[in-house]
Amino acid sequence: MRAYPRCTLLTHFVADTARIAHPPGPRFFPILYHSIADEVPSPNQRLVRTAYACWILAATGYTFNLLTMSIAYFGGAKTTLSNWFFALLVSSIGVPASWLAWYQGIYNAAQTESSLLAYGRFFGHMSVHILLCVWMALALPKVGQFSAGIFTMISWFSAKGERINKVCGFFSIANIGLWGLCGLLSLGVLQQAAVRFRAGGGVTEMRRQSRLAAAAARVANSVPGV
Repeated sequence: MRAYPRCTLLTHFVADTARIAHPPGPRFFPILYHSIADEVPSPNQRLVRTAYACWILAATGYTFNLLTMSIAYFGGAKTTLSNWFFALLVSSIGVPASWLAWYQGIYNAAQTESSLLAYGRFFGHMSVHILLCVWMALALPKVGQFSAGIFTMISWFSAKGERINKVCGFFSIANIGLWGLCGLLSLGVLQQAAVRFRAGGGVTEMRRQSRLAAAAARVANSVPGV
């Protein structure tokens, strides 16, 4: 990863699917650079694009969970200051950590020839991320109520009196959907990465295709009149 002064977060994600070059930062203050089309072998580009969409979904989930817990705490719903603080902490750490750990992990691994170390690190980090998706969607009592998950939603809908509890309950439904979808997509990325790892990381396939194309070009040049 290198500094690149002319990238934004979603610049080419929508405008040009063939090239993605954007850091998680504004145009005037870029943080990271990556270009899937330029740096990732073509057999692995679909995998990395799917992983990037998964990271965007995870970042959205962290942010939406913090928003929901902020509305709950400052609006007077059934929650505590410690729940809001941990939601803030998890969001602040989760977004950059997910980028640096499992997304950058698969981005770098996809450029290697089935490197055991690179793919092994990604598999470990992605497995932790999937467990976190389950944790965020469930929001287990006592230990997970910093998340607007299933048990928190039940608590809000069962609370009597304040309408804000019901409002937060509906917000939590959206939050559960985000984390559930993120978990399912993450499982898909993990499965695709395992397939690419067994296939030699995609680099071997790209080299084979290049050799075939070069051989075809030599044959075509050797045929008179072609």
